[in-house]
Amino acid sequence: MHSNQRLFNSFSRSLAGSRTVLVGTLTLGLAVLGATVGGCKIGSKDIEAWQQTVKGPEKMVVVMLSDHYGMDLRGQAAMALVEMERSDVDGIDELKEAVHRLDEETRGKVLAKLAPALGKMMENAEAAVQVRAKDAAYVLISETEGETRSELVKSVVGWYVADFNGRSLAGKASAEQVVRALGAEAAPMLVDAMNAEMPQVALVKLCQLIHEVADEKTRADAGKRIVAIERQMESAEFIEWLKKKIGEQLAEQDPEAAKDEKKLLALALRNRESFVNEGAITAMKHLSSVQIVADRLVEIGTSADVTPIMLKRREMALLALEGNAKKPHLEKLLALALDDASPGNLRDLAFDRVGDIKSPEAIGPMWKLVQNGDDDQQRLRWRAGEMVLAIGGAEIVGQFFKKLPSRAAYEPEELEGYATRLSQMTPPPGSTMTAKLRSRNWWEKVIALKYLERRGTAEDIASVERMKSDRSSVQGSNWARKKMATVGDVATAALEALKERLESEKKSKKDT
Repeated sequence: MHSNQRLFNSFSRSLAGSRTVLVGTLTLGLAVLGATVGGCKIGSKDIEAWQQTVKGPEKMVVVMLSDHYGMDLRGQAAMALVEMERSDVDGIDELKEAVHRLDEETRGKVLAKLAPALGKMMENAEAAVQVRAKDAAYVLISETEGETRSELVKSVVGWYVADFNGRSLAGKASAEQVVRALGAEAAPMLVDAMNAEMPQVALVKLCQLIHEVADEKTRADAGKRIVAIERQMESAEFIEWLKKKIGEQLAEQDPEAAKDEKKLLALALRNRESFVNEGAITAMKHLSSVQIVADRLVEIGTSADVTPIMLKRREMALLALEGNAKKPHLEKLLALALDDASPGNLRDLAFDRVGDIKSPEAIGPMWKLVQNGDDDQQRLRWRAGEMVLAIGGAEIVGQFFKKLPSRAAYEPEELEGYATRLSQMTPPPGSTMTAKLRSRNWWEKVIALKYLERRGTAEDIASVERMKSDRSSVQGSNWARKKMATVGDVATAALEALKERLESEKKSKKDT
């Protein structure tokens, strides 16, 4: 190495008269610059050696910032900061700070050198080296644009999705943090990464992130992909893949079992259900707003197959459809909800999905359940009654009371359910409910009392007070458990609850 005072003087002038350059946690005085850079001819071997010296990181930053060095050498200095394994200095932080200090044109040139080098570094055999390259590429994305930015994004997201389950938490930023930060830009690569053979939790997370960050087109692409994956899991080829994977695992523990085709098939079929239910169908929940996904979930959920395996799958599908059933699905879902032969849990879920649709067309078929006074149909009457009120609103209230059977036992929870639905209506049916206090039917009076408990005003206190003397008997299970035998008992409890609510509302209003 030889002295180069002219180079040092020129570099000093480039600092615009500053006597000190701050880079991250490193302070570069002119004495350091003169001794380590300005006075010597710098080459590749010097940069390699600096990775292990105390002042090395400072010198690499100087080379990066100086326009007296070629882009190849400046790029090498930048990469050296990424590559070095030091506990005293974070090379990636120093790199980001140094890059940020460069003028726009020079920054673009340096990053154009860095991007492909970091991508190649992510292919290194050592996991720790890959992670450092990924972290460096990620922090530099915000410092550039155009082709270089796209290259960095592709490298970072591509690195995660190559082994999403194994890499999602690696490094300074998790895959979820990276994807949320990059937004729609990263989503198409997540779609490309989705496949039937990946761990179920990884497939679900990919679909969740796509739902949260992707644009409409990318979500539609993801919807097509997840439906294709679910169908692929039904194929003979997928079962063969599972048999092979299971056989390989068994061979290490029980070589004889690994040769048992019958056992392998049984294990493969069992595992397939896990892939379908905990993987594909659970992932579909995040994309169920996409029509092709919603249609497929309805197809699965309303299947006529009542084998234990399919009953579970149908249940999972109807759960995944929550909030995204549409009017074209109403006929199939209503048929399931109204079919007495349908398993109870599937009927419940079908009712829920019909409720999601909120179509007035569902009300007509529901009346026959609302009118049913059989004890063994009480639960279905309750579900149908609440749904009719939720869909029909205030306009349906009069018809609803006419449809309730007169020869029926009513549990307190059923009547409270109706009162709750009535209290949620806009506009509230206040005058209708007050009038029901004078009804001949004890169940109507109870519903009215429970409504006023929730929506009554101070003006209703006297009306509820008078009902305390009503000796009409309540009929049905669970009333004794609540220590209630008459409408008057219900009124006493409702009056206390009404007063407490009004007092609480008054206090809350005063406090605000």
